Amino acid sequence: MAVPTNPTMSPPSVSVSSSMSVSRQTIVSSAAAAGAGVLATVMLQPLEVAKTRTQSGAIPATIGRGVVPVLRHVVRAEGVRGLWSGVGVSAFRVGLGQALYFGMLDPIARAIKAPSTKRVAARGGEQHAAAAPAASTDAPMAPMRVLLAGTATRAAAAVLMNPVQVVKTRMEMGSAMGRTYPSSIHALVALVREERFAGLLKGVGPTLVRDAPYSGMYLLLYERAREYARSQPSLCTGEEGVLTRWASFGVGASCSAIATAITHPPDVVRTRLQLNIGQPRSGPIRLRDGVDAFRTIVRTDGARGLFLGLTPRLVKRALQMGLTWMLVEEALKRAGETWTFR
Repeated sequence: MAVPTNPTMSPPSVSVSSSMSVSRQTIVSSAAAAGAGVLATVMLQPLEVAKTRTQSGAIPATIGRGVVPVLRHVVRAEGVRGLWSGVGVSAFRVGLGQALYFGMLDPIARAIKAPSTKRVAARGGEQHAAAAPAASTDAPMAPMRVLLAGTATRAAAAVLMNPVQVVKTRMEMGSAMGRTYPSSIHALVALVREERFAGLLKGVGPTLVRDAPYSGMYLLLYERAREYARSQPSLCTGEEGVLTRWASFGVGASCSAIATAITHPPDVVRTRLQLNIGQPRSGPIRLRDGVDAFRTIVRTDGARGLFLGLTPRLVKRALQMGLTWMLVEEALKRAGETWTFR
């Protein structure tokens, strides 16, 4: 289905794509997103390591002093290699996670929109029933449904990837946890042996509280910001309505920064739960659940404890999503497609 060439003529809300274009768009965007995720993770892993160690509170001397002291501590204790602790499992998680997200987004969006299309057909009889297929492909998708589609898609991907997230978090802690793992497989085996399969779902609650709203909010912000950017000639290529690479990067990065800052506290709770760290400065204790972790963080570190590691996470997420959308948009353009949520 053709995308309007004049962005000012197209509605600002998002639409669900036709079944003919879903397959091609989904495959291209999923592959590009996976590649971008792996590339960004390898490049930015030191920021992820700094975030995880800051959130753990296991390095008291660096608390509240920023990212650089944490990175210096890691290099002194483990060498430069320590900055890339867990990079393999982290790249696997992000790459596969982004592929799953882009692969499931359009089908889930169509499923969410389908009931409203059926209601239109039911109210209008045969005439509306005949128009229902066109409505399902062309009618704009309401903002709340966009939010719901992004939230539901990320929730599904987050649950599927949680075991990898637990292993990633423990690998990134390295010697700061008092133990190291030769590989991610060793970490996974140790996790299952010591905590049974329940350990694989550690922190899934806070992860959902963090990722699901983040993704819904991010998708809505991105679509609106992208529509605005497409109406600005200075941000487009010679072809009207087609963003330049750096404009796509800027839109993706800025929207991610906003959504990341708003949803950061659950990430701190998730880290503490997955590391089993309650009060790192007075000895580790076993946390019961997310509520217990939240209370412990506030009691020991105050409200600012809920924003530990915000700077490295915000920078990493913004750069990662900026790169992701830049590559996704470019890959789709080369494949003769344009990103549409129709």
